[in-house]
Amino acid sequence: MRAMLQREVIRPFTARCRDSASGAGNEALTSSILAARNRETQVSQARRSALAGLVLLAACGGNTVTPPAAEPVFVPFKPAFRGFVGDASLPEPRGYVSLIEVGGFLYSVGGIPPTAPRPPFVNATPTVYFTRILGDGSLEPWRETASLNVARNRTALVAWNPPGGPRALFALGGHADDLRGLDSVERAFVQPDGTLSPWERMAPLPALLIDGVVSQIGNTVVLTGGFLSADPAAPRLDSVFVGTLGPAGPGAWHAAAPLPETTTGGAALTIGNRVHVVIGYTLESRWSPSVYSGTLDPTSGTISTWVKGPSILSLRYYAGAAPDGHGGFFLVGGIAPGGHLAGSEHSASDTGGNLVGWTPLGFLPVATGAVAAVGTRDHVYVVGGLVGSGASLTSTANVWRTALN
Repeated sequence: MRAMLQREVIRPFTARCRDSASGAGNEALTSSILAARNRETQVSQARRSALAGLVLLAACGGNTVTPPAAEPVFVPFKPAFRGFVGDASLPEPRGYVSLIEVGGFLYSVGGIPPTAPRPPFVNATPTVYFTRILGDGSLEPWRETASLNVARNRTALVAWNPPGGPRALFALGGHADDLRGLDSVERAFVQPDGTLSPWERMAPLPALLIDGVVSQIGNTVVLTGGFLSADPAAPRLDSVFVGTLGPAGPGAWHAAAPLPETTTGGAALTIGNRVHVVIGYTLESRWSPSVYSGTLDPTSGTISTWVKGPSILSLRYYAGAAPDGHGGFFLVGGIAPGGHLAGSEHSASDTGGNLVGWTPLGFLPVATGAVAAVGTRDHVYVVGGLVGSGASLTSTANVWRTALN
């Protein structure tokens, strides 16, 4: 091809002049020159590409190289907080109430009623209320259903969700009417209309449980702290037990690694196979902002170690804890050194389930301690609690919700 290009270039001038004697000759000459230039350009480009390929191949030891794919950029999820709005109130005020969502229904179990014959911290009720969550996130009016056999507050609620058949709701331990811790376990089945079957007593817990700091992964239940007994050899406020739910309850409990700090009034939440525990307050009468995370081992079924994560921003205990629906942890209200809190805070998690750090996220319309919360369907619901202080301290029937998406 190069020889052909050279011949075209050195053609005798007279021959070119003969070609130009007519219009056809001019067109032929123009076409010939353009074609020659195009062929020369193509050859040059091919040579440059081949030369670049040879240089790259030599530099890489004769191996072809595929450029690495770009690493995905992790962006923590932060909910678009739109403010709390009031929803259907409880039929009666409740402090230290326990809350759970099962099959599209919310259940408010036990707690402290407003007509306590003793100070509100020393009372409990067996009453259970429920409501249906509507398509827009709002709630139907609450209704009463089957009451517990044993009055209790601060009880741990978990749900058994079999592939077929009715779901079961379990109430584990809690504070009795006379301030005693409870080891009793009760079960009720969830009916299609949301009502509960009569509660039945099941096998007890391994120790007295005064605070229901509980988290659930599938049918695995983790009780993190909250055990208190006069027996010095009994499980304590840093003890952790893991059990597997079945129709008769959690079955055999297995001791896991104890928490690095004791906890009373703490909060727990699961993200994937990670259990995150907010300490809140300790047996040594010390406020603690600490948060610890443990991984549930699929082989042993327990947690072997706890790792300290980002601390919460505001000291608080008996706060409401709820998932945000995107792998994050939402904490709202609670009791602080200076009184009840209205503020909330949120932490997203990374791809490994680790909390990435807490940021403030809105306020309840009323500062509320000893509050219950649950997250479901991109909403957080905050129920009951204590409001006021001193002689005006009382439980509340308030129910608040906010969208988190």
